[in-house]
Amino acid sequence: MAHEPQPTVLLVDDVNPARNFYVGWFASMNFQVVGTSRGDVALAMIAEGPPDLLVLEFALPGLCGLDVIRRVRRSSTAADLPILVLTSSSDPVLRQRAETLGVPVVSKLADPVTLWQTILAITPEDMWNRPRPSVAYSIESAIDSARLARVRES
Repeated sequence: MAHEPQPTVLLVDDVNPARNFYVGWFASMNFQVVGTSRGDVALAMIAEGPPDLLVLEFALPGLCGLDVIRRVRRSSTAADLPILVLTSSSDPVLRQRAETLGVPVVSKLADPVTLWQTILAITPEDMWNRPRPSVAYSIESAIDSARLARVRES
């Protein structure tokens, strides 16, 4: 049986523990994960070949999340890229600006089901080449991955 490629998520967050946790979570949800901590680097990566999903924080070095979103939306090759802001910010102005650009905002404190439902709502159905994993399994897997990453860093 041929192996179907996994959808790719570009995860942009400058907080290492958060990025490590979500790398594990997205991997457990059958995504291939690439990441960076900088908005300007994310744009360069998208220019080389857009991922299937862009997930980013508002506050980033190099170029803030809203500026990344604006530039992607103006891009001729990635204007329709599904984008999700996954943030620790509770600033309603930032939320409103992102949502005006057609980008949903999910709190990092949200439950994994809310995050997963938002991802399913913004990604095309044909992106999924295999059955979707259960959210309960993915939480355990992501926690294990985050613990492993923390051990590797020390």
